[in-house]
Amino acid sequence: MPSLCRLLDTFHAPFSDTKPNYEMIKAGLVMGLEENLRVRQRLPAMNILDIYYREIIGASADLATKIYQFFDMPLRDESVQNMRHWEASNPIHKLGTFRYDMADYQLTPTGLNRDFRRITNFCGAPFLKIRARNSGDFLRENSRLARRFARP
Repeated sequence: MPSLCRLLDTFHAPFSDTKPNYEMIKAGLVMGLEENLRVRQRLPAMNILDIYYREIIGASADLATKIYQFFDMPLRDESVQNMRHWEASNPIHKLGTFRYDMADYQLTPTGLNRDFRRITNFCGAPFLKIRARNSGDFLRENSRLARRFARP
């Protein structure tokens, strides 16, 4: 949540000196995620891949493999190697650290745990949802990213 607030600050800054309403951003996110829960409870057979935060910050090749397997699509070894090469050449904090604090956005661990409790209880704290569609839609939507890692 703090990183989302920081990102929104960055997008908002060129247009206004007024900070975004972080409470409203958090409330909107909670509402959207809780609606996701209601849909999942009504349609438990819906084919959804849960991607967890630890996977997002982990090795890209591992996450890409998981996603491609979910869609029953082949992932070329060349693409996996390119992802690994890019990550080795661009380690975290290569260009400096990115620092922010929850308090900068009027957020506290207690408040976030309270507000997102139903979501984390239901899902075990997944970070991102990808709903299965056909592989053609997935490829079209992700073709730029796929091309980036397909090149040496």
